[in-house]
Order: sequence, then structure tokens, then C-alpha cells
Amino acid sequence: MNDVPQIQGVLGNPTISREAKDRAISRIFPKEIQNFIKVVNVHGKTALLQEIFQGYEEYRKKCQEIMTARLIYVTKPTQKQMDEMKQFLCNHFGKKQVLLELIEDPSLLGGFILQADDHEYDWSLRARYQRLGEKLMRR
Repeated sequence: MNDVPQIQGVLGNPTISREAKDRAISRIFPKEIQNFIKVVNVHGKTALLQEIFQGYEEYRKKCQEIMTARLIYVTKPTQKQMDEMKQFLCNHFGKKQVLLELIEDPSLLGGFILQADDHEYDWSLRARYQRLGEKLMRR
């Protein structure tokens, strides 16, 4: 679906016959998934394919105890630092594997933010300066 974005338009087009859509599915998709996509097409739910694939991917990760986390940084961490963060998350959340999504954000001024599930670990300079300012304002 990502490699050929036009296929969504073809499968969702009511003026194209079901047979033509089936031929397109047979040419584009791997054999292992063709029948599934054809059934979805018969029921007119091809607009939901991306959502179905995303839901399947989330379910697969849950079954294999894989979590996705987001690391927002100013300076890209070393492989050792990333491995330590992954190990921390594995231990904290009881997962076997962590996939890190890396996002560069110079507005943090320094440090990093680690987001996993509903948790956020903010070790950025921007947040530290804000907390310091709040403490000074209270005095």
C-alpha cells in the first residue's frame, strides 16, 4: 500500500469492476495476502485497509512483547546510550524488545525526552530551566 499509493484510489473507485480490481490485487500484492484483500474488496471496505494493517501490526507487537518508544533529542545519542535506554524500557515495562523512533528537536536546548506508552521522561534543558524558573517564582 505504501509502495503504490494509487492502489487505494483504484480499489476505492466504484467505476472499476471487481474483476479488474482482483487482477490489480494479484499483480501488486504478495500471494500470502491477496485473498484477504480480495475479500475486503468484495465487501467494499478497501478504505479501511491501512487501518486494518496498522491494527494488525500493533497486535503483532503486543503478542511479541515489542514496544515502540520515541526519543526526542538535540544531539543524537551513541549506540551504547540507545541500548541503555532500550534496556531501561524493557525492564520498566516488562518487554522483550523496544523500537526507538528518533526525532531531532533543537528547541530542547540539550538533553532528551523519552516517551513510552503514557510515560514521558523529560531530561531536556528546556524543561529543567522551566522547573528552575517555577521554583524561583515561588520564593
